[in-house]
Amino acid sequence: MEAADSVAWHALPPIEVATRLATTFAGLDEAEAAARLARDGPNVFEVPRRIAISAVLLAQLKNVVVALLGTAVVVAALSGDALDAIAIGTVLWLNVGLGFVLELRAHRALEALRALDVPHARVLRRGAQRDIAAHELVVGDVVQVEAGQVVPADVRLIEAAEFQTTEAMLTGESDAYMEIGRASCRERV
Repeated sequence: MEAADSVAWHALPPIEVATRLATTFAGLDEAEAAARLARDGPNVFEVPRRIAISAVLLAQLKNVVVALLGTAVVVAALSGDALDAIAIGTVLWLNVGLGFVLELRAHRALEALRALDVPHARVLRRGAQRDIAAHELVVGDVVQVEAGQVVPADVRLIEAAEFQTTEAMLTGESDAYMEIGRASCRERV
C-alpha cells in the first residue's frame, strides 16, 4: 500500500477511499475506532511551547547573513568609509527587523490556528450518529458537518450540497468564501 502522504485522496472515488482506509460509509464500529485511537493517537495539533519575543529576536541575530553584514559594517567603519558603513548597517537592521516581524507573525498565526480547536464532532459509528470529542476522531471515521460548523479534521468529501468554506485565515485571500458547487457537489457510491 502507498504511503498515506503520497496518495491524492481528493482524486480517488469515495469507494476506493473507504476501501483503502478499511472503513464503510456507515462508519467504524466502536472497537475498531478505539483500536485506531490507541494505535495512531488523538486528533490534535502538536502544541509547541510558546516562544518568547526575545528568543525570536535572538534567532534573527544568529543568522549567517546578519553576521556577514555586521562584519561588513565593521570593516567599512574601520576603513573610514562612513557612508558604506551606514548603508550596510541600514540593510542589516532592515533584514533583522523584517525577519523578526515575519517570524513573530508566523508564531502568532500558529497560536491562532490552535485556538480554532473544535471541541466536538458528529460521526457515524456503524450507521448511528454519535457526538464525540474531536480529539477522538480517527482515520476512517465518517464525519458529518452541517452548515456553520468548523470541519474538525482533514476529511474527504463524500456528499455535499451548496458547500462553501472559509479559508481566508489560512490562505490570506481577500475573498473569504470559496464555493464548491452552486446546486450540489454530490458524489454517491
